[in-house]
Amino acid sequence: MENQLRSKARQRLDERLSELKPEDRFKAPPKGWIRAIREALGMTGVQLADRMGVSPQSINALEMSEANGTVQLNTLRRAANELECTLVYALVPKTSLEGAVGQRARKIASRELARVAHTMKLESQETDHADIEARTETYIRNSLEGARSLEREVTDLFREPDDATPLAPEEREGLKQSWITHRRDLNEAEEENILKGSAWAHHRRGLKATDLLDETFSIVLHKRMFGDVWKWAGSYRKTERNIGIEAYRIAVEVRNMFDDVKYWVVHATIRPMKSRCACITGSWQFIRSRMEMAGTQD
Repeated sequence: MENQLRSKARQRLDERLSELKPEDRFKAPPKGWIRAIREALGMTGVQLADRMGVSPQSINALEMSEANGTVQLNTLRRAANELECTLVYALVPKTSLEGAVGQRARKIASRELARVAHTMKLESQETDHADIEARTETYIRNSLEGARSLEREVTDLFREPDDATPLAPEEREGLKQSWITHRRDLNEAEEENILKGSAWAHHRRGLKATDLLDETFSIVLHKRMFGDVWKWAGSYRKTERNIGIEAYRIAVEVRNMFDDVKYWVVHATIRPMKSRCACITGSWQFIRSRMEMAGTQD
C-alpha cells in the first residue's frame, strides 16, 4: 500500500514538473537573474540597496554570489521581491521520478543477478541473454511492488549497504569479471577464488612441507587463488608503491624467505604436523602483499 502511494505521488509530481521541460529555458543569464532584471528595469545597484536596506557593496556581493551559485535562497527571495518578481524554485528530474526509480531498480537487479549468472557459469549452467533479461524484469517488478519474498520497500532501493562502495577505475584495472563494480562484489569473488585455490593446495598429495616452500609453487598457488578474478594473478609487481619493498627486491626477498622457513622446518623449529598448513597459508599471504595489478606494471 505504501509503495502504491509513493508511486502515485511520483506520477503527480512528474505531471507537474513536465511543464518545466526543457529546463534550459530557465537557465540563468551569465551574470545572474538579479543583475539582468535590475539592469532591464533601469534600476541601479544603489537603488536596489536602498529598497533592500543594505549597502551598495552588499548588492555587488549578492550579484556575484548568485552568478557563482553560492547565494542563499532567502536572500534571493528578498531581492526578487524588491525587483517586483517572484522566486520560482524547483527540482526537475533529468528523466522522470518514475524513471529514476526504475533505473535504480534495474541497476540493483543487474548487480545482484550478475553474481548469480557468474556462479551458474562456473557450474556450466550459463543462461542466455533473454533469460537474464526476463529475470531482471521479474526482479524489478517484485522490488517495486514490495513483494513479501523480498521484503523490500522502494526507499531501500536508494540505501547503499556498508560494503557497496563503488570501485574506482584504477581499482578495477586488471579485473577479469565485468560484473565486479563494488567492494562487496570484489570481496565475494576473491573469497570464492581463494577457497578454490586453498582446496587445490590442500589436496595435493605427496607434497612435503618443504615442497611447498618454493617460489614456483607459490606463484602457481597465487594464480590459483586469484586467477579467476585478476589478470595479474601469479606475477610480481614491477612498479614502486608507498607500502612494501622495492619492486626489484621482491623475487630475491621471496627466495630468502623460503630458504629461512625451510631451515626452520628441517631443523624442527616448526612442529611437523602444523608446518604444511602454515606453509600453504603463509606463502600466498606473503606473495600477495608483493604482487600488484598488471595495470601498474611496466
